[in-house]
Amino acid sequence: MLELVNDLMTSRKPRRHRALLARLRTRLRESHAARLRGVRSARTTRPMRALLEQSLQRTAHWRLPRDPRSVYRAGVQRIYALGRLELQTALARGSPAALHEWGKQAKYLGTALSLVAGERTKAAKAASPPRGEAAQAAEARRQAGAPPVQAVPGPLCRPAVALSA
Repeated sequence: MLELVNDLMTSRKPRRHRALLARLRTRLRESHAARLRGVRSARTTRPMRALLEQSLQRTAHWRLPRDPRSVYRAGVQRIYALGRLELQTALARGSPAALHEWGKQAKYLGTALSLVAGERTKAAKAASPPRGEAAQAAEARRQAGAPPVQAVPGPLCRPAVALSA
């Protein structure tokens, strides 16, 4: 907000509002300084420090395996299972919201796989679906075994879906 007020003050247009902007900038600076003092006070830092100390004590005895990828296995399996569930829901409902939820789970799986592999792997790329509602609908149709949507030739090339009687 302070940055916006500074930009407005340096522009040429609001010359007649410069005094009002200067007062607003002063109030914003004072408010920011007061909030910063409140965050830095011992009253707020003491509980945060205590929580950090508790976390350190709880995790001090943890020993991680040599290969950290094994730690991720349960998380990746959980994300995969949720993705399969969302895919089944998307195929059953066919709504844009269900397709969107499935796409999010597929994206999460791709991210998890890339973390485990340390790079963007083929499996991670394959798990991430194409973006957009049309691409998600096409993928859901493909997964369901439905025929692909045929495009009507023309300047806009809109998809035409044959309605069965």
